[in-house]
Amino acid sequence: MAGQSIRLRLSIPAHRYLAYYRGDADTVVARASDGRVIHLPAEVLRPLLTHRGIDGEFLLHIDDDDKFVSLTPLG
Repeated sequence: MAGQSIRLRLSIPAHRYLAYYRGDADTVVARASDGRVIHLPAEVLRPLLTHRGIDGEFLLHIDDDDKFVSLTPLG
């Protein structure tokens, strides 16, 4: 796959994700395991949302133009 993969740890309680879900906020900021700060469109997290929120390790795939391709749960 072209582009790159970035490992992220996300921990967003359900009550905090509501701001994204309602559209009050549209970007989630996360720190990658290598220290980079990553900005993600909030809508890409919706498939990962549970009643408890979003919590876990994920692998972010981006293309050569640094555009989102996919976000895969690890473990």
